[in-house]
Amino acid sequence: MAKLNATRWPKTCDSPAKFMRLRRLKTFLSPSSRNPRLRVPCKIMIRFNFFLTIAISFLVFIPLKVFGNSYDFAPFPPTTIEEACKRSKCIYVVTYKSFSILDSKAPVYRNLFASYIIHNQLKGQKSQATDLKIEYEISEDPNYTPPEKWKFSKKVMPKPGSKWILFVTYNLTDGSMCTYRGSYGRMPHSEELENDIKNRVRSERFDVEPKS
Repeated sequence: MAKLNATRWPKTCDSPAKFMRLRRLKTFLSPSSRNPRLRVPCKIMIRFNFFLTIAISFLVFIPLKVFGNSYDFAPFPPTTIEEACKRSKCIYVVTYKSFSILDSKAPVYRNLFASYIIHNQLKGQKSQATDLKIEYEISEDPNYTPPEKWKFSKKVMPKPGSKWILFVTYNLTDGSMCTYRGSYGRMPHSEELENDIKNRVRSERFDVEPKS
């Protein structure tokens, strides 16, 4: 066996034996191996990976390109106020203040947030916060996509100073919150509706009593 040139060893090799093991492994894995027994399997693997990539493209990317957003998702079943009370972590009586769009490059209907002023808390753990930031969804269906020609307008948003009842389900990572079933979790306020929710909260014997 020819003598190994120590200057050609990689820094990770601390012995000639380790250098030879790495060299044999590299030769085994190389598609251009001079070993005729390895040349054919390597070519087969390369062709297999090539055709597998093409198959994935046909099965995934091409249908998305052809059909776009025209997939028909099953609509969510209708819900009720009773269900909204049960599944909401907090219920607030609020006044709408303003809206904000965090990322102008993203679709508006997926990037719209509304700010509210809290007046009363009907359910949930008591908080000292006076403001509430909500991810504003324009539909109660999470799979909803507006028509192509749809454009955002301030008319979509509530009137500043209007009073609402919000059914909040969970918090987002940026500190904002989501309402139950999107737009369904935002209901125009009325004394009758507020009293109805208070009675439902009491009858279900939730852990936290309504905030007075």
